[in-house]
Amino acid sequence: MRFGRLVAVFVLTLLFGHSLIASAATAPPRLTISFGPTAEQYAVMGTQDVFFFDMKFETNEKPITPRQVSFTLNMENNIRNLGSSLGAFSLWNGDTWLANMDHSIVVLPTGRWIFTFPLPVGNPNTTAFLNQPLNLTLKGLVVPNGTPGSDYWFSIAESTDVEAVVVNPPRQGARTEWAEVVLSGATSKKISVYQTRVELTSFMLGSENGRLPNSFDTIGGLTFTADSAGDAMIREFTLRFSGARKPFIVTVAENFGEVGMPRKEIVRLPGSTMRTACVPDAFGSCMVTFRPDAFSVSAGDSRSLLIQVNSGGFAHRTVTMHLDRAMSLIWSDGNVYSIPAEDWMAPATLGVWTYN
Repeated sequence: MRFGRLVAVFVLTLLFGHSLIASAATAPPRLTISFGPTAEQYAVMGTQDVFFFDMKFETNEKPITPRQVSFTLNMENNIRNLGSSLGAFSLWNGDTWLANMDHSIVVLPTGRWIFTFPLPVGNPNTTAFLNQPLNLTLKGLVVPNGTPGSDYWFSIAESTDVEAVVVNPPRQGARTEWAEVVLSGATSKKISVYQTRVELTSFMLGSENGRLPNSFDTIGGLTFTADSAGDAMIREFTLRFSGARKPFIVTVAENFGEVGMPRKEIVRLPGSTMRTACVPDAFGSCMVTFRPDAFSVSAGDSRSLLIQVNSGGFAHRTVTMHLDRAMSLIWSDGNVYSIPAEDWMAPATLGVWTYN
C-alpha cells in the first residue's frame, strides 16, 4: 500500500513539477514603463511643441516594441470643453517623430478622452532592447483660444493601455509573441493652461561670506520673468528667513537711495508700506509676506525687486532666505487671479549670507 502511494506521489511530482517548470520557463518577457517628472506643468496658450509626458520602456530580456500606446486625458474644470485647449498630439523619440494620434474616443459620462498611437514593430526608434531603454515623449500644442485656468491630467491608466510585442527573428508561420506590461511609479501628470507664466530667480549682492552687519543691508533680490505670450501681475510672495536670533526689518523696493530708503514704494502691505518685521521663532525661522500694488511684468520681460534687511543682529550668524512652497508666489495672467508658482520652483534656497 505504501509502495503504491509512493508511486502515485512520484508520478504526480513528475507531472506537476514538469508543468511548473515549463510554466516558469515560458513566462512572457516583461516591458516595464516608468515616467519622467510628473510635477504639475504650466502650458501657455498658443504654444506649439509642448512636452506633455515622458516615458521610459525597459525590457527584462528580449527586444520589445510597444505596438500601441493609449493615453487618457481628463479635464477637471469643464468636461464639455474637453480637449479644447490642447491638440495635435504626436509621439517622439528625442528629435525623431514616430506617430500622430491614430484615433480617439470620449468616454461618457466621465468625459475622459482616450487617444491612441500605433508604432511600427521592430524599428530601432520604437523598440526597447536589453540595457537600452526606449524613451518616448508625448508632444502637442496649446491652442491660442483655449480655456485659461483649465487643468488636464495625462496618464497611462492601466497596463492594458499598452500592447507590447516581442521582436523575434522572422519565421514563416510564426505567431505574435506578446509581452507582459508593468507600470512603475506615478503614471499621471497635471497640465494647467494659462495666458502666460512666470519664472522666479534670485540674486545676491555684496559678499556672501564675511559680511558686515548694518542697518541698511541690501542682500540681493528677486527677478520675475513673464512668458512672451502675455503680461503677468505679481500678487503676493512670501519669504522665509532662517538663522537669525533677533527680530529684524525686511524692506522690498525696485531700488534704494543712498541712505537705504526706497525710491519707489511699489510694495504695500495692509497697515504699512513696503516693509515688515520678521520675528524669529525658537528655531531661528520667520516669514514675511509682500503683496505688491500693481507690480506688472510685461510679456517677454523681467522685473526685479531688491531686498534689504536690518542685519545689525546678524553678527556671527549664517542667514538663509527660502521660497518654501509653490503657494509662496502668487501671480495673475489677466484671466485667472491667483496662480501659484510651478512646483519645480519650490522649495528653493534663494540665498545664504555669513556675517562676521
